[in-house]
Amino acid sequence: MPNDAYGGWTPLRNALRKLDLNDTLGVIRAYSAFRTLRTRTPFPTDMEVHPSVYSNKGIILPWEMEVLAREAIIVCSPQPTTSYTARKWNTFSSLVNKLREVDEYISRYLVDDKNILQEVTVRLAHQQFKYQTEIPSKTSLVRYSRIFGHAAVEPIVKTKIGLSPKQLFTIGAGLWIKYSQHLGVNYPLDELALSGITYVDYDTFMHLYSLSLKEMKQRLTAERKLDDTFMYQFHALQSHPLILTELNGCHSESCVKRKSCSSLRGPDACLLPNNLALLAEARIR
Repeated sequence: MPNDAYGGWTPLRNALRKLDLNDTLGVIRAYSAFRTLRTRTPFPTDMEVHPSVYSNKGIILPWEMEVLAREAIIVCSPQPTTSYTARKWNTFSSLVNKLREVDEYISRYLVDDKNILQEVTVRLAHQQFKYQTEIPSKTSLVRYSRIFGHAAVEPIVKTKIGLSPKQLFTIGAGLWIKYSQHLGVNYPLDELALSGITYVDYDTFMHLYSLSLKEMKQRLTAERKLDDTFMYQFHALQSHPLILTELNGCHSESCVKRKSCSSLRGPDACLLPNNLALLAEARIR
């Protein structure tokens, strides 16, 4: 009997090896945004989207998009290619099916009657509850800004992270809007002029919540375990929702985690978000 998920994971790894990283993250982001943002963003015109995606919620599951983004960063080729692309529906659906086969492999070989209760109470909670509870909104921003802006709490926040709660939420909300429209944004954030926010504040925020693509891959590779927790492990995309990378020699930040959308804005560098939800989920550490 296998004692890890390696045998079930290798088909997914082999498929991801053929794909370009930025292209694949853009596709994952688009599907993730479609399933998690309050206002649905149109899919990029160069993506093939099966009609069932619009009518069957089970086709695209947001927690699977999160795991797929993690595995893409670990495995995908950093060199652009035109041979294979996840923008083709058959390619993308094959990735999703292979990820689900990993899940089935784990259930078949790594889960038994002794830990079935853990499967139900721990795994499902880690996978799904964050997507079934409060979606980031104006209401949640106001609620948490009041909590962290309380007279007894605000000095602690400022000392801990170097930003006031107002600065933290202002930058976060501004980036949320940008990433709901674009896969990446240029950094420094010349286009994002926010009242009361300086370049030093932006740098502080990025230091808290971003990693370079190289650092992100190293962290994810070291953290990820091919065991029964494969589908719900905590990972660096959750604590650092922004990826600092370079496109054509320009610095950029991207967001890839839980809620995301559209494609790269052009040849310049971008701040890539793992997932928009990551941005909203980032904890004060």
